[in-house]
Amino acid sequence: MASDEETEDTRVKKKPQLHETHCDPCGDVTLISNDDVEFRASSFQLSKISQFFAYAFRLPAPADKGREPIELDFPGNIITIYLDLVTAPVRLRRSVLDHGLRRPEIVCPLWALVEFTLCIDEITSIIHSALMDAALYYPVGILTFASERDDISLARRALRSFNTTISICSPCRPSCVDEHASQLEDVKKVFTQLKPEYQAELFTLLLLQCHTRASIYNSPGPISPDDLIFGFGDWGEIADRFDPSKPMKSKMPLEETEPETEIEEEEDEEDEGDEEDEEVGK
Repeated sequence: MASDEETEDTRVKKKPQLHETHCDPCGDVTLISNDDVEFRASSFQLSKISQFFAYAFRLPAPADKGREPIELDFPGNIITIYLDLVTAPVRLRRSVLDHGLRRPEIVCPLWALVEFTLCIDEITSIIHSALMDAALYYPVGILTFASERDDISLARRALRSFNTTISICSPCRPSCVDEHASQLEDVKKVFTQLKPEYQAELFTLLLLQCHTRASIYNSPGPISPDDLIFGFGDWGEIADRFDPSKPMKSKMPLEETEPETEIEEEEDEEDEGDEEDEEVGK
């Protein structure tokens, strides 16, 4: 028991480690990450890109002591990239986030930090663009993030990039059974990471899309193997209809009907022509 208390006390009293790059001794602001990394930054630069910091620094620092450290509930690697954006020249800011950094574990918390500090539109645009790019390569991670934030447009972007294929034909051999089970397991893993509203929406849209695919069996023409694969195009159609805030009735596929109006107009014209012929005969 004593060892647990000692460990806790040691953790509480642990001194933050100064960042090797963002450690300017002239910096008048100290930021501390949730993994105990200390950053030195300029209040002037932070105020230029963030309303949060501009408000925090609206009063001058006390003359006898500097500003109190600001603790941010974000890890050190995310704050590092954030400060890289702050200190980079305007023309080079977009190059800070190269493709190696456009991963969900980087860009998602970075987006949260940008929103938390109320950054200017230029910074917000850079991170939002990186988030959309990440959806192309990491759709599951970005869909999960969109579910947490209830961001429908981001969820649609991620769904359009899904490449999970599902065969809707009946298993014809033992290997097919294993393949079907693997495909459904992949979809199940995605579902379990989403909040209930998103799970229900996706499950219903999947059933509707599978029903549309299954109707191919009743078509008079030949059926190719590709017709029985639920794939990239189907996810795109699901993305177009995805919106948990709207009733499911609005997303039901419309049944094709013959244009009765044109037929009725033709019949009316024929009747009028017959009546004219009768009058001429009289």
